[in-house]
Amino acid sequence: ILDVAVTQLNDESPFPNTGDLRNDLLTWARAVSGQVKTKEGFAFYRALAMARSALFGNDAAAPSPDAAAYLKVRTDQIQAAIDRSAMRGEDPPTVERIFDIVLAPIYLRAVFGHLPPDHDLEQLVDRALAGSV
Repeated sequence: ILDVAVTQLNDESPFPNTGDLRNDLLTWARAVSGQVKTKEGFAFYRALAMARSALFGNDAAAPSPDAAAYLKVRTDQIQAAIDRSAMRGEDPPTVERIFDIVLAPIYLRAVFGHLPPDHDLEQLVDRALAGSV
């Protein structure tokens, strides 16, 4: 089921390619936060986390095959946007920085509910970009 869901998500929600990395990141962050705000999207996120946990227990370094496949596709898409940004002469952040500064707060907010997942997305994206300039 996770394999089907991962494939569908990657097919239906590819990483944006607007020609501007900030706009790409902001569009993607809005989509991710919108997904985790839905019952289905949050269930998908939890299923990925649970699959990883069931297969690898506390070994945080080993993602589940489904999570790894999803992350590989998404990481490749984000890296392509970063590469396009670099070709335009910009100094883009790394994928890891984007995950740490933009993606992680969205998921943590969805899990713990202290803020809405879409709170201050522009600030998160700008913070990720500012550290790379």
